[in-house]
Amino acid sequence: VPVMARLKDPGDVDKIRRQIKAHIEADPDKQWYLFGDFAFGLFPGDNGPKELLDDIAPGKAIAIMHASGHAFWANSKALELAGITADTPDPELGIIARKPNGEPQGGLQESAMVAIWKAAPGFTEEEIAASVEYANEMYAAAGITATREAGQVPSRWAVVERMAKKGKVKTRYKFAAHWEGSITVLHPTQDEVREWLVDNKDKQSDLAELDSLKVIIDGVPASRTSLMKKPFLDKPESRGVQNFSTELLNEAVADYDNLGVTSMFHVIGDQAAKLALDAVEGAQKANGVSGLRHHLSHCVIVDEADLPRFKELGVVVDFSPFFPYRGTVHANHVPAVGEEDFSKWYAVKSMMDQGVVVAIATDYPVSELNPFVHIESSVTRMDPHGLNDDPLAPEEAITVEQAIQAYTLNPAHILGWEDKIGSIEIGKLADMVILDSNPLEVPAADMSEIRVLKTVFGGEMIF
Repeated sequence: VPVMARLKDPGDVDKIRRQIKAHIEADPDKQWYLFGDFAFGLFPGDNGPKELLDDIAPGKAIAIMHASGHAFWANSKALELAGITADTPDPELGIIARKPNGEPQGGLQESAMVAIWKAAPGFTEEEIAASVEYANEMYAAAGITATREAGQVPSRWAVVERMAKKGKVKTRYKFAAHWEGSITVLHPTQDEVREWLVDNKDKQSDLAELDSLKVIIDGVPASRTSLMKKPFLDKPESRGVQNFSTELLNEAVADYDNLGVTSMFHVIGDQAAKLALDAVEGAQKANGVSGLRHHLSHCVIVDEADLPRFKELGVVVDFSPFFPYRGTVHANHVPAVGEEDFSKWYAVKSMMDQGVVVAIATDYPVSELNPFVHIESSVTRMDPHGLNDDPLAPEEAITVEQAIQAYTLNPAHILGWEDKIGSIEIGKLADMVILDSNPLEVPAADMSEIRVLKTVFGGEMIF
């Protein structure tokens, strides 16, 4: 993956242009400049026009990833170097946004992103190490001491593992390996992934452990690639995109379950969630109940008929609750599914009420890293920055206590580390945060303003 610079104002086109211009002027000798991430709702369908990037630095290739990670906004030079022209057909499972004459418009969705990754230069080991150290500081400042890295490749894993052995990693990571369903990135072959996971899954570590397969079943609603049980209202010929066959999905989940490897599923649409549950059920029938905590991530849209299956199958769940409120994030989504179905998104409380182990995930960099932003929105079901006062499905709101547990002990359980972290108890690792105020005493609407004063990691003050 090439070096990417972070945009500070991803929701303002003029500010994006000025940031890119300043960045290139400060470092003018490259051909490729990649950035992350332009904001939800900035362009219809998340397709950015190439012309807005063409005059910033003529002759330089510029591409900006969308906040979802499922699209690029590219300029003409980037499209040229990636070999994308009016004659380039849409790749399987991908979309090249086009003008009426067929000319590429600048937007690349899903597997069409891979052309950019192939054309741009890759990270060096030094750059990977620098990014890990940067992440250490960023996580510590946010009070985060452990996380699931939900999509890893061997080259990056090797650097992180080496750094962990030298004591240079200050976050506890469980890693999921990118697999065939990871259509938006350059991923290893199936055989390489299997060998890599089998070779590493029993290397126990408190800092970096490779334990899971990342299975990206579908896409996202903005590009109408989330996999749905019903057709989209504004694209009635489509129910979204399934990234690989049901047969391959079922075979792989059963195979890896038999090897002792957990599957972590990206599921957005209700049909994607059903397919993941079916695959876990099939693995249990084939292998017996392994006790592995197969993990459904996002779970934005779940059919009520499928809700009881989560507890029955013993799967665990994370939601990304920065999103359960009305606003620009969902401007593209309501026309796709209609108000009635949209009002059922993010059934956090329903899932908890059925006894499912539920975590809250920032899904960074798709949304903000600050945990208290997400705790607030999961309690209020409104924009945590006060931009609206219209809650989305308020019956799915949870209590502050539930939200805190969904950021501490529940994710520790999902990671299989509940005996080490997730609560302050004698015998556990001393991972703790000290806050500037008590979350149980702060009004819900002010929760996002809580700040971390100190972060302790294994007894060491790291922030």
